[in-house]
Amino acid sequence: MDESAKCLYAVILGVIQGLTEFMPISSSAHLLLLSRFTDADYFGKAFDVALHGATLMALLLNKRELCIRVWTALREYLFRNLAEIRRGRLPLPKDSFEMLGAAAVICTLPAAALGFCLEYTVEKYFHSLSWISAFLILAAIVMYFADRKGQESELTSFNLKNFLTLGLFQSLALFPGVSRSGAVLTGARLMGVNRREAYSLSLLTAVPVIGGAFAVKLLKGLEAAPSDFLYIFLGVCAAFVTGLFCIGFMERLIGRFGLEPFVVYRCLLGLALLAAA
Repeated sequence: MDESAKCLYAVILGVIQGLTEFMPISSSAHLLLLSRFTDADYFGKAFDVALHGATLMALLLNKRELCIRVWTALREYLFRNLAEIRRGRLPLPKDSFEMLGAAAVICTLPAAALGFCLEYTVEKYFHSLSWISAFLILAAIVMYFADRKGQESELTSFNLKNFLTLGLFQSLALFPGVSRSGAVLTGARLMGVNRREAYSLSLLTAVPVIGGAFAVKLLKGLEAAPSDFLYIFLGVCAAFVTGLFCIGFMERLIGRFGLEPFVVYRCLLGLALLAAA
């Protein structure tokens, strides 16, 4: 692959990262499908980490007001209930911003624990095209029925059990083809959360997940050859710009059509991967 082709490939990977991080369509499925039709070299872990950092920055910039309000509410909740928490009690948050902050923290715990325990097993046994296509289609079917459930409940009615259940849904993203965003949206809709708050949940729960993955990989120490800096720069720019666009697009699309367009897309992609297997 020549230099111009590598640059184009870096941009394509950045676009895929920016889109699939905030859409319920599975990044692993798209990356595997792309690898089947190209012979491009792997750019290295530094490239992967940079793309995660770019999507995190896109999210924080696009939702800066929401993130600030949620962080402020969560901090006030912790200060107000510090004595109760030390006694092993967890008082319910009072408003939706405190709820969103609690969800972002608590939902991460099952995903982190199961990811630590099952990462090797999942990578060893479930990364074939057949499994990915099966997870794409199965998750699409569950997503369809969850979105059509019709029940609309307020997030303020949630409790600790609901948050942990949502965290278990998020942990299903360990399986390639499920999609982290799709798992959170599906879980939230099954529990009756309205579409707008469900998507806000999928964005806010992404902050600790993407940020944690970014920090862990960064702490392990990463090296990149000077010749790779151009690819990293192009990939980061593509992921950042695409992520910014995708968040606003998703809000409008989900508000108008729900999750059905993604159900159809996931089924078609699953069938395409099954044919390529």
